[in-house]
Amino acid sequence: MKGLFDSLAELTGLHAPTVKLPVGVMGVLATVLELVSRLTGARPMIDRSQVDEFAGKFAYFDSGKAEHELGYTYLPAREVVRRTVAWVVERGFVAEKRRGALQLHPSLRAAP
Repeated sequence: MKGLFDSLAELTGLHAPTVKLPVGVMGVLATVLELVSRLTGARPMIDRSQVDEFAGKFAYFDSGKAEHELGYTYLPAREVVRRTVAWVVERGFVAEKRRGALQLHPSLRAAP
């Protein structure tokens, strides 16, 4: 997750999170945010399933079957993040307030 946030920071000019909370604290925070979301109808910033999925766990995947059977080829993670940021920005999924804070990396100007 740190690598993802660092890549996003480099590509957008926004700051990566600097505080790393213990998994237990994240679980409590997620529970509170879920309860608040029930009252407000807003989507929680993070939920318990995300804490369970990402906090302190490593996942390894083998793309061999997809490569063999489907002709799948992978891209480096940084390139996938770059393309995703470009796609999200180009399609207007970034709030106006946040868009003003972006300082996009030069590689995003020619993004596919």
